[in-house]
Amino acid sequence: MPESKQDMLTRYFNRAVEYPNVNNDNFKQSFIIAVGKDEAEKADPAIIVDDNNFSFQSSNHSIRLAGATKDVDTYDVTIKKEDGESATLHDRVILVGFGSNSAPEILKTKFNDFITDTENPEDNQIVVMQGNLQSHVVVAAAFYSDIGPVPATLHRKEGDSASVTIGFYTQEQAEKMTGTEQSYAGVEIDTDIILKGGAKIKNPLAYVSVWGALTNKDGELMANPSIPQQTDLPRVSTKEVIEYAMSITDSKMNDIKPYIEAHSMGLPGLGSTEITEKEETRYIRTDKLRQHATPCNVIGTLVFPPSIYNDTPSANAPEPTFRTETKSNISRENLLDLE
Repeated sequence: MPESKQDMLTRYFNRAVEYPNVNNDNFKQSFIIAVGKDEAEKADPAIIVDDNNFSFQSSNHSIRLAGATKDVDTYDVTIKKEDGESATLHDRVILVGFGSNSAPEILKTKFNDFITDTENPEDNQIVVMQGNLQSHVVVAAAFYSDIGPVPATLHRKEGDSASVTIGFYTQEQAEKMTGTEQSYAGVEIDTDIILKGGAKIKNPLAYVSVWGALTNKDGELMANPSIPQQTDLPRVSTKEVIEYAMSITDSKMNDIKPYIEAHSMGLPGLGSTEITEKEETRYIRTDKLRQHATPCNVIGTLVFPPSIYNDTPSANAPEPTFRTETKSNISRENLLDLE
């Protein structure tokens, strides 16, 4: 039986309020998954990777990702799976995962139409390792994603730390992933990540929201409770964040479901006019959230700007500003900020 509109809306509502669709269990085991093949294989569970039987080394060359302004290094990755077999993946780009990109089920969804032109099965595999990022927290961002929720972003906070994952992607996979993160800039952050097996990742490439981080009524950042992290910030669920954002942007509304529906472009069967209207609503609401935001403060090197600057069809959508400062005796290297 075809899914009813009400059931469809309920499913999308649940997806929005359950963002980032991970829990503490997703940050316990490293894994390898196969993507872009037949449906049966994509439904298979992830293969667990032993953190102590993992190594990587430079591939001795760099690549330029689509839309990037500088090259990034690539790595060859060797892993031993729980069944004792070893695998080596070549020319991989490192990407930090701190939310839904840390879950094998979400990654398989994002790559469900991924197709490679190679006969090498390694090019259809993604390795995701567990790690810890010092001096950063995962908090609510100050914008709406196109599928409804107020998503997360990294924010620099000395003394705190967050569990994250490190994904090793082919160039094509990395570019596919970046295409799903329109409101995020790619930044090589200046803080190392220590993997569970002890390896150190220097200057990993992470997605950082250019809209900054949303603050609560007391001006505090809101830590995402789905992410294991050491912080004294209040932990606020995505549903609570959306309700708080609703009180800011549409104070007369008191029903979260139609509120999410009004700006969610992910609903199937939408015409071009409906998509444009929802995107306008999403940006108008996001612009209001910026009045309750603290600017992005992640330090690092800008690799690629967010594609949102080029892909926004809504005439009334505000264009966020983005600044990169150069290191000197009085300024920090490449401090990302909002004007």
